[in-house]
Formats: sequence, structure tokens, C-alpha cells
Amino acid sequence: MKIRDFDRGKPRALVIGIPMPARIVDISFDKESVEIKTKKVFSLDDLQLNISVERVNPRTNHFEPFWRTTELVKKCKHPLKRGFCYVMNSIKLANSKPHDRIEVELIHRKVPTLSMDKTSLMVPLENAVEPFAKALNAFCSLDVFKERLLNPERFGKGRTKTNTVFENAVAWLLSLIGFSVLHLGRDFEILRIPESGAQVGSADIIAYRENDHLLLVDCDSSIPDEKKIRSMMVLKDHFEFLQET
Repeated sequence: MKIRDFDRGKPRALVIGIPMPARIVDISFDKESVEIKTKKVFSLDDLQLNISVERVNPRTNHFEPFWRTTELVKKCKHPLKRGFCYVMNSIKLANSKPHDRIEVELIHRKVPTLSMDKTSLMVPLENAVEPFAKALNAFCSLDVFKERLLNPERFGKGRTKTNTVFENAVAWLLSLIGFSVLHLGRDFEILRIPESGAQVGSADIIAYRENDHLLLVDCDSSIPDEKKIRSMMVLKDHFEFLQET
């Protein structure tokens, strides 16, 4: 390898980098199924998902697998930029219970010893009481919150005040369902091109859930007109490049 000064007593580290053409982007649990989102090179086939469900053995207090299955990663319908695409596999589980651990491994069927990616997920509690919502309820009852969301005009005089009440309620709602929320306010709601100063569009809230969704939310207590809808479509197109990140 043409390494100079390679002598006993002088340790050397060798790092081999292998670009991975596929990875698991997200995994979630939906009722009795696990939803697996995979990003892969458009032309890459023969990918396989190995799924196992593990449960704690009360005698050993260790997780032990009790169910396994495999499924081929679906083929892409349309390539995105740079030749990558996203596909979703939905796999129904057998006899899963809360606190079971779901292990998902991504391999290539022709190279089964190479693990391309691996992740896990705990089966959530059924009908669990959300502590975030309970904490909010201590400050503002959920009935009042619901009214501020559905009937904001009852809490504000004038269009500006009504829209502010509605925006706050929408931001609370997005936070409760797991989004990180940025309320832009009046000072930063308009997006302009720095070079020209041209207005691209506007949004009241940016909300993000990791590896899942990025939302650009425009809150208005009235029905949006055609101009508003076109503005939001232009704004969405402006951020299309974020799909590649």
C-alpha cells in the first residue's frame, strides 16, 4: 500500500469508506403494522428487509426474538434528482404488544452478509395519555384550546386578532402531534429573494418532524382565494431542493 515509516511500535489505523447506495430513512408503528421508508439508488434492486420482533423474557430480563419475517424493498416508480428515490413498505406484525422491540435490517440479497442499515423501534402503548397534552391542559383546558382552534373569532376582535389566536392554536396542535414548530410572526412571515427583493410567498409557521415532513403553514381564518393558493404553491416549489437533503 506504499505506506512509509511503517515500523513496529508505530501503530497505524486503516479506514475503508464504502458509499452505501441505500438506507432506512424512517420507521414508524401504525396499529398492527410497521411502516418502513427506504431511500435507495433508483436502479438498485434485490434489497431485502429483515424484520424481527423481540420481547423481554421476565426470567432473564433480556429481549428475545419470537417472530421474524423478510420482505423485498419495493421498486421505485420515479427517480428523484441524483438518481435516488423513496419507497415505503408496510409489514403487518403478528401478536405484537406494547414495549416489544422491532428490529429492522436492510441487506442486499446477493450480499446477505453486508448489513446496509439497521434500526429499531419500540411498540408504543395503546391509548396512552399524552403527558404533553396533560401539561397543556393544566394551563389551558383542552375544551378552550379546541374552541380557539375551531372558533378563533370568539376570542379576538377584528381580523388581525382572530388570525393571531388561530395561528397560536395551530402551532400548539402541531407541537402536540410531534412537530418542532417555528412561529414566524409578522416580522418574518414574508420570504424574499435577497438579490432582487422579489417576494416568493409567505408562511406563518414552519413545522418539521425529523425524516418525515416539513410543513409551510399559512394560517387564515377565512377561506383562501386563488391568489393565496398560487402563492403557497410557489413557496412549496421554492423549497423543493430540500427533498434532496
